Amino acid sequence: MNLTSNEVLSDDHMVCNDEVSSLLEAQEECCGSQGMTVDYDRMLEQDIIEGMQAKAATVYYIDPDFLSTMQRGLIQWHMRLMLFDWMMEVSDEFALSRETFHLSITYVDLYLTRRRCQIEVLQLLGAASLLLACKVEEIVCPRVSHFTYATDNGFTHAQIVAMEGQIS
Repeated sequence: MNLTSNEVLSDDHMVCNDEVSSLLEAQEECCGSQGMTVDYDRMLEQDIIEGMQAKAATVYYIDPDFLSTMQRGLIQWHMRLMLFDWMMEVSDEFALSRETFHLSITYVDLYLTRRRCQIEVLQLLGAASLLLACKVEEIVCPRVSHFTYATDNGFTHAQIVAMEGQIS
């Protein structure tokens, strides 16, 4: 794609005809007819990558102090550790991979960073996080009824599925 003197470089930057003409002349002298296109494509590619990285940094950011800020008075560090211990036991019982366990911990922390959580639903959050992580990492995913059993029927099928929807 070559630019003519009547075209613009992007939607954000309007370039007058004289500037375009001088850029085209410099392009021909320096790089030949394809130089400007390659440079513009690289700049566009870099802008896309930077935009995706900025979005990922905000979407997947876990506040290191979420227990003292977002969960103040609700969840304490030892409760979180007990949940992770239970999740590890469930992972061992279902023969889940370590990657599944670690991904489920990430889901729990992301959820707790963004929403306040009552202690009564902390185990539900852990079960739903494990279920979601299984769907991503495992070849054969345990059924929701298995996670219901793992919670000693403390939560129903519908509650686990609803929490999974809130996490994702």
